[in-house]
Amino acid sequence: MGKLWQQLRQASEFDKRRGEVDTFNKGNLWKKRGITMTPAKYGFFYMGAGVSVDVAIYSRDGTVTVSQGGVEMGQGLYTKVLQAVASTLGIPLNMVRMRHVNSHLAANNTVTGGSVSSEHAVQSAITCCETLNERLQPFRTKHPDYDWKNIIGVASLANVDLTAKHKFVPKKHDGPGMFHYFSYSAAVTEVELDVLTGQSQIRRVDILFDCGESLNPTIDIGQIEGAYLMGVGGFMFEEVKHDSKTGGVLNDGTWEYKPPLAKDVPIDWRIKLLADARNPLGIRGSKASGEPPIVLSSGVFYSLKQAMEAAHLDNTGSSEFQPSVAPLTVERLRLGCGFNMAKMTL
Repeated sequence: MGKLWQQLRQASEFDKRRGEVDTFNKGNLWKKRGITMTPAKYGFFYMGAGVSVDVAIYSRDGTVTVSQGGVEMGQGLYTKVLQAVASTLGIPLNMVRMRHVNSHLAANNTVTGGSVSSEHAVQSAITCCETLNERLQPFRTKHPDYDWKNIIGVASLANVDLTAKHKFVPKKHDGPGMFHYFSYSAAVTEVELDVLTGQSQIRRVDILFDCGESLNPTIDIGQIEGAYLMGVGGFMFEEVKHDSKTGGVLNDGTWEYKPPLAKDVPIDWRIKLLADARNPLGIRGSKASGEPPIVLSSGVFYSLKQAMEAAHLDNTGSSEFQPSVAPLTVERLRLGCGFNMAKMTL
């Protein structure tokens, strides 16, 4: 964690920018900035039942279909499994197709969650393909000049079973605690607050994330972006309001309840995966990425609180600690600045 922390601190020029934020705040009464650095250590554990995968090769043209027990919910599970199949069999990705989840073909799987289901499914798929490769190896040896389609053709004529099924079930964790491994990450978040309105912008976010040897860097960076922005909603906008008498939710629609939108994305967003960090305990050296970045988004809360307290000092002369709760909505930020509109003289 220390190495990662220092790398991000240097890459983001945190110390220099910290001084620039202080200088900006001293020279501006109605705009204030805040910058914080947030670390995260996140534990992952492999849930017991595992994920089963069925791989089938078709003799006519050598195409491959995959059926598996994980649920694709936008985390890229299908893509990672298809890539694992294509890579292990040594064929182009466009020859592999994913079938929809079928609880008859893939029964009794573990819940898709905890950010590790993709890893489970990938390992099951790799094992299936290794089994198929073993069955095909005699034909590859006998016909070294044959391409994939011809190898499948002669194997089919020899009545080789061109389907394989496997269910990766994690071994019982023998280490201390409940986790199989930990993910490490850090983020630098800089914000700007409008003292008069309470509105704010996320000026820049730098994230360095440990994905081990990523199964798919594009997908993992997308997961980091999505999780971080989901956390931004929780720390800035998404306040649930209840009727004090009936307990009913007063803002049960997007007219009153505001999730983050396109304009809430950081203006300057820089995400990098930690290099040369293969995870010996993960599938193909990888680490999961889906949930930990939510923790990093707490930097938005602390940066906004920092900017609010700078405004409060200017307007009241008090540097006393201000207790704050999430989300730091426009209203709470505006009130926390200590600016009394009624006493304003034009």
